[in-house]
Amino acid sequence: MVLFFGFTNCPDICPPTLARLAQTMKLLGTDALRVQVLFVTVDPRRDTPAQLAAFVPKFDPAFSWPDGDLAGTRRRGARLSHSAETDAGNPGHIPHSDAILVKDVKGKLRLLFKATASAEDIAHDLRLLLKQS
Repeated sequence: MVLFFGFTNCPDICPPTLARLAQTMKLLGTDALRVQVLFVTVDPRRDTPAQLAAFVPKFDPAFSWPDGDLAGTRRRGARLSHSAETDAGNPGHIPHSDAILVKDVKGKLRLLFKATASAEDIAHDLRLLLKQS
C-alpha cells in the first residue's frame, strides 16, 4: 500500500506527487495490480467525498481515498508520524509532508520516499518489495 497525505486544493505538492505515482503505476505494468495507492486527506473539513471523488481519479482511476473525519485523519497521521496543521497566516493552505509511505502486506512501514523521488526509483523499490511478498 502506497500512502500519500494531502488535500484537493493543494497548489504545489499534491498534484505533481499524484502524477508521479500515476507514472509509477504505469512503469510497474501488471505489478501495479498488486499495489494500492491511497490518498488520505489532511483537510477533511473541506475535502468532501464528492471533491475527493472528482480529484483523485484524475491521476489514476485505480487510486483510492478514505472518507474520514478530522479526528480519524489526525489519528492516522499520528500513527505514521505525519504532520499537517492549518497555516494560521494562510487559512486556505495546509502545510503538510511530501512523504510517500509504503507499507508491506503485513501493514509494516517499509519505504519512505520524498516527493522528489522519481517514478523510476519508486517503481524499482516497489518491485523489490513485491518480490519479498
